Amino acid sequence: MAQDAGLDDVAARLVALRAQAGSPSYAVIAARVGQVRAARGEPGAAPARSTVYDCFRPGRARVDVALVRDVLAALGLGAEETSAWLAAAGLAGAPARWTEAAHGEGLATGDPGLLVGRAREREVARRAVVERDVPVVLVEGMAGVGKSTLARAVAHDLVAAGVAERALHLDVHGSSPSRRPAGPTAVVAAVARHLDVRLPAAADVAAARTALAGHLAGRTVLLVLDDVPAAEHVTVLAQVPGMRVVVTSRRRLRLPAALPHERVTVRPLAADAALDLLRAVVGPQRVDAEPAAAGRLVDALGGLPLALELTARHVAGTPSWSLADHADRVTERLGTARVEEAVHAAFHLSYLDLEPRTARTLRLLAAQPCRTLSAREVAVLTGTTTGGAERDVARLEAVHLVHRDADGVALHDLVRAYAAGVGADEDPPSERVEALARLRELWVQRAWAVHHALGGERVRLTSRTRSGWPEVDAREARGWLDRLTADVLLLVDPATRPDAEQVVELSEALGWALNQYSRWDTARLLHTRARDVARAAGDEVGVLRATLALGRLSVWRAEWDDATALLTAARRGFERHGVREQAEECTQALAIVAAQTGRYDEAAALLRELLDGLVAGGRVRDAGRARDNLAIVLRRLDRLDEAAAEHRRAAAESASAGDREGQGNALVNLSDVLLALGHAVDGLATAREALAIGRACGDDRVVAYALTNVGIALDATGDHDAAADHHREALAQGRRIGDPHLEVSVLNNLADTHRALGRADLAGAGYRTAADLAATLRYAHEATRAAAGLAALGLPAGPAHDDSLAADPA
Repeated sequence: MAQDAGLDDVAARLVALRAQAGSPSYAVIAARVGQVRAARGEPGAAPARSTVYDCFRPGRARVDVALVRDVLAALGLGAEETSAWLAAAGLAGAPARWTEAAHGEGLATGDPGLLVGRAREREVARRAVVERDVPVVLVEGMAGVGKSTLARAVAHDLVAAGVAERALHLDVHGSSPSRRPAGPTAVVAAVARHLDVRLPAAADVAAARTALAGHLAGRTVLLVLDDVPAAEHVTVLAQVPGMRVVVTSRRRLRLPAALPHERVTVRPLAADAALDLLRAVVGPQRVDAEPAAAGRLVDALGGLPLALELTARHVAGTPSWSLADHADRVTERLGTARVEEAVHAAFHLSYLDLEPRTARTLRLLAAQPCRTLSAREVAVLTGTTTGGAERDVARLEAVHLVHRDADGVALHDLVRAYAAGVGADEDPPSERVEALARLRELWVQRAWAVHHALGGERVRLTSRTRSGWPEVDAREARGWLDRLTADVLLLVDPATRPDAEQVVELSEALGWALNQYSRWDTARLLHTRARDVARAAGDEVGVLRATLALGRLSVWRAEWDDATALLTAARRGFERHGVREQAEECTQALAIVAAQTGRYDEAAALLRELLDGLVAGGRVRDAGRARDNLAIVLRRLDRLDEAAAEHRRAAAESASAGDREGQGNALVNLSDVLLALGHAVDGLATAREALAIGRACGDDRVVAYALTNVGIALDATGDHDAAADHHREALAQGRRIGDPHLEVSVLNNLADTHRALGRADLAGAGYRTAADLAATLRYAHEATRAAAGLAALGLPAGPAHDDSLAADPA
């Protein structure tokens, strides 16, 4: 930035120049500046209209000379005219963008040096030039990935192939911290000087290119332009007949569409190639003697050749250290956001080129723990708009500090460690905590969206403190659930200083879905962490909420003793704090535990106690659900007539409350009881009524259970072929919605039908599949059914467990 008392004169000169250029609007000038910058390989770099307007406004205390330079180009001035204009305006003392000095060197045609794992990239570049006569090869990638080494190897290959008679190397110093990059004019002059081409003292670029073309007539020279900051360095030479150019750049350069070129993006090495590089420096015996430690070492360094070679040389120089020692050293350094000095310096050169806002985005990306983020998530993390986040990510991607994959925006582990270290120095801890809280809150909202989209009316739980979560379909909800399964433990890690209420909300919101889709390890860790964080924050009710979630998980896992202890403790605590609804949830879950362990009288008593409170409180919907569970217990007590009556009452209560799913579930369960009573026709009619309700309200789960119950009823009437069709449809539906408990039940039903049809092979395969899935789910009732089916076929029984409720745990 420049500061001068004469800046009003600068503004007046700009106003006059704008008038001479036809008075384009400031928005048009801003767009042209964006085009000027894009031509230099700076995508998404157009300034705001207001920023451009400020250059023309008097009364400024400072002016951005680099922006003024680009505005002059947007108004039609060439490079020499721009320099003269800046001098006349008193801005000549500002640092020039380019230096006018550049020096080249000849490239040896022998061994290009240590290069491992780049055979594909070398061949792509070679074929582009040899077979398609492409004049420019762009070698791009992040700092330290080995672009220069690859470019030299490509030059060696092309000279060896006879494409060029000699090769030159010119370092443009586009990322140098201590010197300005060589300008396009200086690059042309350096090439001419090295080729002994005499140029007139005042020769411009066009004249220099003409002189070079004349000198090269009939011959070809290969030029390696290293560390190029802008596209214009390439275009000034690429169209000289007889010139082939291999370019390296940390930026994604945008060349004119009319200029043929091959773009070779260099990425970190794969694990096998990284191990080969380690072997090449350290020696194969030492690496192969500790394969596990060697694997840890290359994994920690993420395949970045610069870091690998530096570390390998350290390994070679410390023979008393084991590879495990070196792997531990690297891991410890990364854990404290430290990288090797040379790697740090390489990344820092790219970092220094970033605008402040983009640099902040990089630092916050490094501070958050998830492997990838979408543009929307980056926006929430940084507190900006999605469009602003997209622009920042594009700028970071252009200099290869981030990359995109199918899942979103990601950082290389070493870039993450570097940027986290910079962030620790440049940002107050509170800013990182606030950024992570914003990101975590987004996922709290999404977790509740998952809960309601996948659980539908089956779930009684909802947020105590949040509302307005997005409405999504089941497919998107499953995608979010997969993301949360992978990332939720990272988001609530104590090192991120999470808010206790956010962690407890995530525990509650995800509990049902994690149980339903068998994500039990994640569930246990999440609920335990929620309990610990709430306890540390002094939130007693939060501790109870997490304890209830752990109790529900234990029910799903058939860990009856743990479930009883957790649910009993939670129930007493909720009662002590006057939290009625969650105390009732504990009672219902304890009833299920009692039923699952054969204590049906105790289960019935708990459910009747719960029902009395719900009916007294006028909570008809909840009463219908609880009554349906009571009816299932009565069925287990072989009190079938009472069970049928309670299922009918449950269906009626659900219907009166507008709970179509509850009504459908009650009718499905009623059809089970009617079939057990021998009322096949009534059971079939009831199952078909449940099927119609499920289809009318769009509840796939009710539809699937009703379909298989229709099949059971058809079996009872002797129509086994039609029964098999209904079971198959139910099985496909269960797999489509991802409900493993439904799937195992239908597998047993279909196997029963195959057995009735005399298809012993299909029946046996079905029972085996059901037994395996039931064992995985710890679903004792269906495991017992599968074992009984196998026994009826005279086959060995699969895994079996104690009898239990057929209904899903609440």
